[in-house]
Amino acid sequence: MNICFVLPRYLRVPSGGYKIVYEYANRMYKRGYSVSILNLNVGCLDNFPFNVPIIRKQLCDYFTKTEPKWFTLDKSIHQYSKYKHNIQKLIDKTDIAIATSVETARETVELFPCKKVYFIQDYENWHHDKDYVNKTFHLDMRHIVVSDWLKDVVDKNSTESSLVIKNPISTDEYTSIVRIDKRKKHTIGILYHEGEYKGFKYSYQALKILKNKYPDLEVISFGTFDNPGFPDWVKFFKNATKEQTIQIYNSVQVFLCGSVEEGYGLTGLEAMSCGAALVSSRYRGVLEYGIDGFNCILCPVKDPKALAEGVSYLFDNESKRLEISKNGIFSAKKFDWKIAEDKFDEALKKEFYQNT
Repeated sequence: MNICFVLPRYLRVPSGGYKIVYEYANRMYKRGYSVSILNLNVGCLDNFPFNVPIIRKQLCDYFTKTEPKWFTLDKSIHQYSKYKHNIQKLIDKTDIAIATSVETARETVELFPCKKVYFIQDYENWHHDKDYVNKTFHLDMRHIVVSDWLKDVVDKNSTESSLVIKNPISTDEYTSIVRIDKRKKHTIGILYHEGEYKGFKYSYQALKILKNKYPDLEVISFGTFDNPGFPDWVKFFKNATKEQTIQIYNSVQVFLCGSVEEGYGLTGLEAMSCGAALVSSRYRGVLEYGIDGFNCILCPVKDPKALAEGVSYLFDNESKRLEISKNGIFSAKKFDWKIAEDKFDEALKKEFYQNT
C-alpha cells in the first residue's frame, strides 16, 4: 500500500507534532508500506533576502531533501516539495493520503483523488478562526485524533465518528536512568516556548516565586527559540537533541508545565516516563495521561501561585514526590509506540479495504 503524509513544510527545528508524524512514517515503512512525505512548502523562504523565485525554489527543494537533521527519517522514505516537483506521479500512485494539520487538510482533499485520512493532533485555531478549523472536519476524510477531548470537538463538527490513538513515546528510550531518590534537590525541567497557548509566562512566574523560597533552585530549560535572557540559575539548551532532553528529564526532580491549551502535551509524558514528577496546569491535553495526586500534580490554568505551590509540595514531601514519580513511570508504559502503531496500521488497512 502506498501512503503519503502531507506536511505544511519542511522543518529545521524539533517539533513534537512533526516528530510523531515522522515516527509513524518510519514505523509504517517497516511494516511494509511504501511511504512518501509531501511538504506543501507554502510561503517557503518568503523572507529570503533575494527575490529570485528559481533560487528560492531550489533552496526549498534542497532543504526538503536534507531535513530533518534533528530526526532520523528512514532514507527509503521519499520527500517531495510541492514548490519544486512535478508531483503528479506521487498523486497517482498514492492509495491513502494523510493530512497532518489544518494547513494541509483542504489541499490534501483537492490534490488527491484517493482515500484520505485526517490526522488531528490539536485544535489548531492559532492562525485560523474556529469556523475555518471546524469546517475542515467536514471534509471527506476519515479522522484519527490523539485525545478524547479532540474526539468530542471533532465529532461535533463531523458526520463520522473519529478514532482515538493517543500519542505514544518510546518508553525504551524515555526511561529513568538516574534513580529518582538520587536526583539533586530543588531541580526543575521546563520547555521554553513563545506560543501563548504554551503558557510559559505562568510557569516562569512560578519559577521566580520558587527561587525566592529555595535559593539553591536550579532550572534546566530547552526549546527551539533563542534564549530570552534567562538568569544564571536557568540553564538553557536550544534545539536540544532527543538524547539531551532525556538527560534533562533524568537530571531533575520535577518537570513544570503551565500550558493553557494543547491537544496532548508530549513533553509532560516524556518527563514522567523518565522519572521527573510532573507539575502541570490542568489543560485538557494533560488529562489524557495525567491523574492528579497519582502520577502528577495538576493546578488551575493561568495560576503561577498554584504551580509554585504544587512544586513546593513535592520539594517538601520527599515520599510524595517519589510516589508521583514511580506512578508516572508506570503510567507512561501504557503509551508505548507498539500499541499506537498497531492501531494506526489497522486503521489504514480498514480504510484501504473498505469499499475497495
